[in-house]
Amino acid sequence: MPSIDVTKQTKIVMPKLQKWLLLGLVFLLLFLGTSAYFFRRNLYKELIKPTIPFQIANKPSVPNYADESAWLKRGTPISTNTDVFFINPTAYYNGKLGWNANIAEDNLTTRLRQVVLPNHAAPFETQNNMWIPKYRQATLYAMLSQSEDSRDALDLAYSDIEKAFDVFLAARNPNAKFTIVGINQGGLHALRLLQSRVAKTPLEPNLLAAYIIDQAVPASLFSTALPANMGKLQTCISPKQVNCVFAFADFDENDAKAHEIFSLRSSVWQNNIGYLRLDGKATLCANPLNGGSSPAARAIANLGSVSANNLEEGTRPALLPGVTGARCENGLLLVDPSRPANLRPRRFELGTLHKTPEYNLFYQALSNDFQTRSKQ
Repeated sequence: MPSIDVTKQTKIVMPKLQKWLLLGLVFLLLFLGTSAYFFRRNLYKELIKPTIPFQIANKPSVPNYADESAWLKRGTPISTNTDVFFINPTAYYNGKLGWNANIAEDNLTTRLRQVVLPNHAAPFETQNNMWIPKYRQATLYAMLSQSEDSRDALDLAYSDIEKAFDVFLAARNPNAKFTIVGINQGGLHALRLLQSRVAKTPLEPNLLAAYIIDQAVPASLFSTALPANMGKLQTCISPKQVNCVFAFADFDENDAKAHEIFSLRSSVWQNNIGYLRLDGKATLCANPLNGGSSPAARAIANLGSVSANNLEEGTRPALLPGVTGARCENGLLLVDPSRPANLRPRRFELGTLHKTPEYNLFYQALSNDFQTRSKQ
């Protein structure tokens, strides 16, 4: 029987097969890459989700606020200053390590000192007036979920804030003015602290202002018809006003998805209910470029944005004026997305929407606003 030469067919078929396999692999990778990009927020949420339920997870030790090491900064009360109680934003991202951060964790402290303090605490700082407690902040996942575990983690974090606040109050002149600043998760704790410990108490008249930034504050809390309201505290609508709450959360004006997530899914605190989703309720928006006196301000009114990472303590950052204007719309502070790269979120970094930015678009505006109110 004559032999069959299959080499001719093999030489023709295999290159075609390899070609189609290669093309298929390319299209698969493109599909997976595109899907990962468009669903990156959900993907990131799953990546940082704690694997152990809160009830059986190990809890970090309770901070001792009599100890200097439990504070990032611990002020010295001076009669000419307005003491500031500053509540840090979320800087604990890896839920795989547990629901709440250990205040001794080096990565957490480094992130706070290198990013949060120079960019976000410094605008409110005068001589020895800053009180910044370390606390067992809830992992970032807890801010993105309304699960029972998330609420428990936030409750534990808030318990530290109250303990630190008591030490702050005991150390200062009880008749002097004070300011509360809370950013992101710190803003949520500040919102609860105002309702639970300041509004409708003897402390209320001494609150110069509360700055709640990158955290939703329901406008309904200031309605006298709501039993769990803010007492006599008002919303800030003038740069010389005191005894008020100054709140805003800024977003690029073209980021519709971020607008939706904030407006619908933000966690808020209401005293007679607890934690709940915002679900589209109206929120406060005070424009930092004009002290809240008008919804909109042009870029010329912005006297200085900064990207102040890794600065030595006491070093003043370089101000970049006129980077963006701002306008309040539907409870959001909208800003110009066409900004220098160091004043924009990192586009391809997972979770960037929910992380504290490594810049401050309103650094000088907030500093001026605080100084103006302090002189009243």
